[in-house]
Amino acid sequence: MGPMSIRNPLALALALALGGCVIPAYNTFTRSFTISGGGTVEFTFTNGLVPEENADAKLVPASLEVKPSVKTLTYKFLFFEKTGNAPRSVVVEDVSGPAPEILVEDDHPALIKKAWLGTSGPKTADDPRLGWLNEPDDSFRIYRVTIVTSDGRRLVMYTAAGYAAPAKELFKKMLGLGKAP
Repeated sequence: MGPMSIRNPLALALALALGGCVIPAYNTFTRSFTISGGGTVEFTFTNGLVPEENADAKLVPASLEVKPSVKTLTYKFLFFEKTGNAPRSVVVEDVSGPAPEILVEDDHPALIKKAWLGTSGPKTADDPRLGWLNEPDDSFRIYRVTIVTSDGRRLVMYTAAGYAAPAKELFKKMLGLGKAP
């Protein structure tokens, strides 16, 4: 027998590198959260939060934007409207605490390429509703999105965002509540 011919050295290198390696499966789990008023909501996580969706809309996990230059924090919410019809209204509430807090109230929502984007008003370090930043551990914030569809139906959906304790410390510094990073 002659020497082995290597026709695709990249494929060989990849096979050798992965040989004997086990690629882990995604870890899927469900977690319940208590919301304002004592109810609970469940979220499924598979390598991150699985967005809630139905026949009308698909929510994207909530996010924060911190602007250190003006020391403000805003919440950002996004969903895709699957029917292409602009809803009549959208209300987003933080339902993580004992009482809901309205973050966005849009009575004239517009869609851009079937997407709705809502942004809360800017919050500053002295806003008592940012007290969750001072909690020592990681935090989950739960948001209720109420959409009144173009045909008058009321859809109530939930999304969440998790904030690790080190990220919260960075947010506080960016808001002027600590030493500069």
